[in-house]
Amino acid sequence: MPDVDDLLRDAFRPDDDPWAVETRAALGAVVRRHRRRTMTRRGLAAGTLVATAAAVMALVVQDATGPRGVEPAAPSPMPSASTTPIEGRWTSGPLGTSDVRAAARAADAPGAAATMLTDLPRAPFRVVAVIRGTGLTTYVEGRGGRRELLDEESVAVEGDLLILRPRTLSAETVHAWSVVGDELTLDFRSTTEGENDIGVPGEAWQRLLYDTVPFTR
Repeated sequence: MPDVDDLLRDAFRPDDDPWAVETRAALGAVVRRHRRRTMTRRGLAAGTLVATAAAVMALVVQDATGPRGVEPAAPSPMPSASTTPIEGRWTSGPLGTSDVRAAARAADAPGAAATMLTDLPRAPFRVVAVIRGTGLTTYVEGRGGRRELLDEESVAVEGDLLILRPRTLSAETVHAWSVVGDELTLDFRSTTEGENDIGVPGEAWQRLLYDTVPFTR
């Protein structure tokens, strides 16, 4: 009768290629999600500190000046994408390793390409951007239709400019946009995003995900 060691060796034998492939893919997805969540938590913590400081300052000012009879009006909300042709589900053309390197070079950070590639599925892959109202949800889709959440931002439209704001970071990225038929083209203009916690500039990701190739609906 085989012992436990024999059974384990048989169950996890090295020639079990499908199992090994699935395991590597799952592990890679977990690592990528952890990196993005680490960055999100850091952004959320920073936002919480800013909000706390603002609340303390408001109390100090109120104590010094006394109660106010009229509260200031809240700022007008920025126009959403729901009133423009940009709203919808958009899928990019295929992207490859050379596109990742080009985006890193355009952001003056060619060395970041290697790190970016570890956070992406094997090429070729596509970007799926879903724009609804004031929200943008971006997925990266690899071979076999595997899809991973990569980005979530608030979105606003001002004329021919698309303004993206990460939901957990105090930053803003601006792209010019145009829609012709069922094709959406974005053109990077500026960003206040810095490097994330693994040394990749926000500009490199913005250029890669949204500006490299057109999207179709």
